[in-house]
Amino acid sequence: MSVGLSLVVAWAMTISASFFGSNEQDLWYRITIRDAPCGYLHETVVESGTRVRTESLEHLRIDRGGTVVELSQGTTFEEDLRGTPLFATVRVDTGGRPVRHEYDFPEGHPRDRSPESGVQTARENVNDAWLTPAEVRGFLKARIAAGATRVTYRTLDPYAGMRLLQIELTRTGSVRRDVLGRTLELGRWRMQSDGSSILAEELRTAEGILVSSVADVGLGMMTIELVDRETALEALNAPPPELLDATLVPIRNMIGRTDDAVTAGYRVFFETDRPWVLPDAGSQHIRKLRSGGFEVTIDAASGSSASAKELADPALRSASAYIDIDDPGVRRFFREVESTPADTSLQACDRLRVAVARHISNKTFGVAFGSASDALRSRSGDCTEHAVLLAAGFRLSGLPARIATGLVHAPAAGFDHGAFAWHMWTQVLIDGIWWDFDATRKNRFDAGHLLVSTSSLEGGTGERALSEMLLLLGRMRVEVICVDGLVLDEKTTDERGDDR
Repeated sequence: MSVGLSLVVAWAMTISASFFGSNEQDLWYRITIRDAPCGYLHETVVESGTRVRTESLEHLRIDRGGTVVELSQGTTFEEDLRGTPLFATVRVDTGGRPVRHEYDFPEGHPRDRSPESGVQTARENVNDAWLTPAEVRGFLKARIAAGATRVTYRTLDPYAGMRLLQIELTRTGSVRRDVLGRTLELGRWRMQSDGSSILAEELRTAEGILVSSVADVGLGMMTIELVDRETALEALNAPPPELLDATLVPIRNMIGRTDDAVTAGYRVFFETDRPWVLPDAGSQHIRKLRSGGFEVTIDAASGSSASAKELADPALRSASAYIDIDDPGVRRFFREVESTPADTSLQACDRLRVAVARHISNKTFGVAFGSASDALRSRSGDCTEHAVLLAAGFRLSGLPARIATGLVHAPAAGFDHGAFAWHMWTQVLIDGIWWDFDATRKNRFDAGHLLVSTSSLEGGTGERALSEMLLLLGRMRVEVICVDGLVLDEKTTDERGDDR
């Protein structure tokens, strides 16, 4: 049920986007979460002839409810000595089949040439100036040498489909520190990227090389520290941190289980620097409160109308790296699901949901994010694998489908009223109406869900939508108002916002 644990790797890459400090380098970093060493980051820069190659590899081991999961991702970026981008690769491995993207840069614009994506340019507008990795390291070195106390630049985020990413560094002081056997004068910097509420406290050399970075990523304090190769690799041998409990959102006065609940009302509050808006989609309807929170109504027996943009979106029907409907096994599996002529569209879709739930017989946290074909072959997975396999079934039936990310209420050890856990399910578009389907639950859908985001997982990169969830870990509060007409909170919602 946990989404966001694999996203720690993506946060590490956001920080490492500005690591580069010399023409050639070989840097090793140890990653620690909650004071537990759990992975490493390896950065290399090699200049060969007229080209510069920048490579990054991250590897993490974490504990998800007693199951150890290994996550890795890496990037390669090649450019010429003038800073002209030539090509880049991105590889993400979250336990299923690795996802790989290859980019070239016609006229300086990123173009995804991966088989799953076809050939397509990045969806973000990258006409604005942005810096390649070599340009970033040169820019940082020059600005620090000039005594700058604030440095801002734009680069591309490889884990979000090469969207523009703005980095801002603010100098807050200096400190002397032993670094790999040498005593150095280091600058203290506060780093933040656009669209993120997470602040990283960094130490950097006069050349801009990162020595350490500390940030509260919702799962706990995460530290990235420059060390020697042996120390970095030893981190994988340490007992990994248990992170599942850090993703739970407590709630008071809740009924024991919500599997059969049809309607519910909640109040949701965000403790983030940036404004956050919950989607009004599927079974969920929202109303903004003057206090800044939201009153959320869930009616599991209803759906909501799709927008004109959603109706026309081809990504909701096509194959992607995670929803790989072009896989022969996936196509064959759904072809063989029994149906009857008397089925309504909802009933036919629910047959697919039940087929997915029965097929994935090994309910496990051992895979952080596998594809539909991974789930089909291994018959293993948690909510993510159920969601993508069901989305594949819907798309193969000719129905647009997307992945829903949010919270689900479930019993949890140490929580008298259960807790909300990060979760994924599937939404399908039937006759212009979005309907929710959850293949991990007893019924088609229930009122124990809160929707936070949706994604088509286009191009295999749901990372942008999912990485936003990382920003909410530990920063979201839920209050229950009622479930199936039973009032569980005496406080009435009298802070009226705009009527829906």
